Formats: sequence, structure tokens, C-alpha cells
Amino acid sequence: MKTNKVKTFNALNGRFLNTETNRIDEEYLNHELSLLINNDRTLYLEAKNNRRIRPHSIAWRALTLAANQTIDGYWGAEEWYASSQQLKKWLQEYGRGYDSIAETVAEVVALREED
Repeated sequence: MKTNKVKTFNALNGRFLNTETNRIDEEYLNHELSLLINNDRTLYLEAKNNRRIRPHSIAWRALTLAANQTIDGYWGAEEWYASSQQLKKWLQEYGRGYDSIAETVAEVVALREED
């Protein structure tokens, strides 16, 4: 598998960018990450487990999964993936850095508090 910043940014911008503001639609992004966490068994179990993984890490895993699924759908092949560094740069360039996924982190914390 290969990584390519231009392909990653094009795919993510095509799905998550508000074209009017040229910024990430954070409400939509966090909604999609929430859906992934609640519908992916591994992510959901990790989110519910208080002892193993920090909420930030689970939100990041969801972002990585969403990015890779988006890249796969956008380019039509599973040969490309988003690197962590590319995701960080994308969040910084088009959003508010890690704060762009803060809502997802808060949701993971809330899931854990339910138990």
C-alpha cells in the first residue's frame, strides 16, 4: 500500500470540506466518526473499555478508518491509505487541528460514563 498527500487531501476535501468556507464541516465529520464508532464492533468495544485506550486515540482511529474508506471510494482501489502525518496536516490546514474532532472525543467519554 502507498500513501500520497494529494490523493488523501483530495478525497477528504471531497467528502468533508464545506466548499463555501473552504474549511472542514466539523459537524458532519464528527457525525460520521460517531457512526463509525457505534457501528464498528472493534471501535465500539474499545470506546466502552475504560482501561485500555484513551478517548483521543479512539477518535483518531475512527478518523483514520473514515479517511481510508474515503480514499478507497474516491480512487477506487485499496492501494492508497492516509498516513497519520497527512491527517494531522489536513486537520491543521482545513480545520482547527485536533479540536476538529473534539466532539467525537467527548462522545467517547460520554459512552464510557454511561457504564
